[in-house]
Amino acid sequence: MKKTCFMLWLVLGLGLWAFAAEPDFSGNWALEHESGIFHGKAIGDKAPAANSGILITHTGNRLVVERQCVQCSNQIEEYIIDGKGRNMPKEQNGVISYSAKWDGEVLILKKGFGGTTPFGPATTAARQVWALSADKQILTIATSSDDFGEELMVTQVYKRQQ
Repeated sequence: MKKTCFMLWLVLGLGLWAFAAEPDFSGNWALEHESGIFHGKAIGDKAPAANSGILITHTGNRLVVERQCVQCSNQIEEYIIDGKGRNMPKEQNGVISYSAKWDGEVLILKKGFGGTTPFGPATTAARQVWALSADKQILTIATSSDDFGEELMVTQVYKRQQ
């Protein structure tokens, strides 16, 4: 009886552990469409986007995101997913801070910037919600931010590339 109870507990425990695992965002993702409100003006599906794709390496609590930009140089950002506030490597004109944590199967990234710009001192704050579709082929990143006093809300939908 003890052996049967132990085996049942082991099977149920491993099953629950499998369902509790965080999603793996690793892969090469192509932008399908972008929509939202940018500086008070609506942008529609298939709007021209600077970030046409992203390459993500997700290992444990480390997320490396390489944004493949058509109109600018590629940008690489690294995040540690532990809920702690951290600073990114030194920015030329200020400080970029972030925190990253799981909320169930959704990743919450909070980012901030404080420093100087060609237009004077500035601070910005953004919150991103990253979610994978049930089949793990669609990545949705919903961003809400306050950019230099103007509200920005953008949803980007990426499709996994084979």
